[in-house]
Amino acid sequence: MQELGPWLSELNPILDWVGQQEHTLTDIMANLGVATAARTKSGDPDAPGHYLRQYGPSGAETVAVHPTRLSSNRGNTYLNPLEHTSAISEAAFKSGILQSFDCRNAGGDKPATDGAQGSPPCRTQKPFPFQGRLTQFPHVEREDYSK
Repeated sequence: MQELGPWLSELNPILDWVGQQEHTLTDIMANLGVATAARTKSGDPDAPGHYLRQYGPSGAETVAVHPTRLSSNRGNTYLNPLEHTSAISEAAFKSGILQSFDCRNAGGDKPATDGAQGSPPCRTQKPFPFQGRLTQFPHVEREDYSK
């Protein structure tokens, strides 16, 4: 059993992350059939003609390269677990926006749009607990079981 220590110190943090993301992972599995069900006619009668639906980004940032982020840019690759559910996202539903990784390009957090042509609201995501510390993104580190 002692020989499993180093291996488990690598595996357990990964399983911890999977456990925190279980809702997202089950959503992916549950919707996989729908995502791959799109069909079209194919030039080859023996080909199934399946295609994968995708979201095509649009807007000012898709046609040009900007040296700095636009004040309207919002993004968050590392959404907190359960960000879209329950009380965590109640503020998002009220404001109509999800939390962003940072709001530096918008001049900081702001609850409302700046006029008719201004940049949209921005709320910075709060850190969430992972591996015994508060973090902005899931930096998975090896556990130390020698203690």
